[in-house]
Amino acid sequence: MSAVSYPAAEPIFAAYAHDMGPAAAVYTESVQEYEDVEIKIEVIIELEPEPEPESESAPVSSASVPTPPPAPEPVLLSVVEPAPEPEPEPYPEPYAYPAPEPAVGEFISLGIFELTAYCLCARCCGIWSAEHPSRIGTGFVQRSASGTIPQAGRTIAVDTSVIPFGTYVKINGHVYIAEDRGGAIRGNKIDILKPDHETAMRFGRQRAEVFIKVVG
Repeated sequence: MSAVSYPAAEPIFAAYAHDMGPAAAVYTESVQEYEDVEIKIEVIIELEPEPEPESESAPVSSASVPTPPPAPEPVLLSVVEPAPEPEPEPYPEPYAYPAPEPAVGEFISLGIFELTAYCLCARCCGIWSAEHPSRIGTGFVQRSASGTIPQAGRTIAVDTSVIPFGTYVKINGHVYIAEDRGGAIRGNKIDILKPDHETAMRFGRQRAEVFIKVVG
């Protein structure tokens, strides 16, 4: 028996092997087909290479490993204390409107005074009394400390640092004039001249609100 190549098979497999490229494997298989005919068939199969297992100890290329970014520089954090809350502003004090200026001739209050009484006798005025033994027969004229002739119902003795001489003073609705002074009359005290010693003693010691007249 003579071996011959099957005429139609060669061009087909040859073209297939050409498309597969140089990585194809070629093997020949002989088959007995038909009577007394030996057909030679070349089969070309492309074999894909198996991937090589990665070795644990295989060196890693520095080109394939990405460079990690540089570590950020440490940031110093400063502790900021909260600003203190402002203190609430104090409530403004109510505005004190100034008192209107008193009109001329108007009486204004000086407050509460202690009141006593005296007369022109020697027991009340001492050596300054016309009734004093040293003054009898001398023509002595008794006067107030301001130089006026004292008169009951008009003259009062005052502390001139509180009420100056000549000031009109209203006490219990009656108007007097500050004309005299005495050693015991200090501060808010007034001594009212009475017509006689008995009336002065009967007056005793009293308290009352005192008003003075405003002069221009």
